[in-house]
Amino acid sequence: MSGRMPFFCPQCGTSNPDQSIRCQACGYAPHSAQVLPPVTPGSIPPGKINRYSIASFILGIFFCFCPAALLAVTYGHCARKQLRKDPSQRGAGLAITGLILGYVGIAVTLLAIVIALPDALAHRGARINAHESSAVGSLRTINTAEAIYSTEHSKIGFTSSLQELAGKSCAGQYATNCVVDGELADGTKSEYRFTYAAKTAVTPVRHYTLHADPLGNTRRHFFTDETGIIRVETDHPASASSPPL
Repeated sequence: MSGRMPFFCPQCGTSNPDQSIRCQACGYAPHSAQVLPPVTPGSIPPGKINRYSIASFILGIFFCFCPAALLAVTYGHCARKQLRKDPSQRGAGLAITGLILGYVGIAVTLLAIVIALPDALAHRGARINAHESSAVGSLRTINTAEAIYSTEHSKIGFTSSLQELAGKSCAGQYATNCVVDGELADGTKSEYRFTYAAKTAVTPVRHYTLHADPLGNTRRHFFTDETGIIRVETDHPASASSPPL
């Protein structure tokens, strides 16, 4: 005897001679089933490209647009995290490229802000200063107009409202009263509101108050009266006890 075991078919249980390579009853061939074709380079299908890598790369192309640059960086880091967990995926190069472009976009945006910010602040400061200067000039104009009016109308004294220094109130024989423009007489000019109050209980009127308060981002408030002294406060209305300008 050769000592070799007979071949039992695992499919039908038939005992076959040990030299058999195929079951004589059902035709099952175990040896041929185990033979695998040789593996050649490139025969293994590549893994899929990570979607975050693609998104990071595409957004990175538009790095000059700040939101796109921020998203490119965010998606790039998400892609690298997923690629480390699943090495079968591809797209590491796309993710790195997206990250680089994204960070470049963020850097360019920050640089532009640093360059533009001083000019923007200077422009805003100049605009505020222009409004404040205009308000002070308007107060002086009104003080001068009131002085002229009270001199020419000694029995009346100062006006009861700014409207008397502009518009129809200064036509004809009162033409010399036209020293205040209509916008200022209406109470608003150059981002300031002007509030005039005359003490008319006694005639002729000898006392009045005039406030100039900002309507916008300007912080300084002004006050004046028949003395002609302009007073100023910051962040709250000025009064007769405020320091002079």
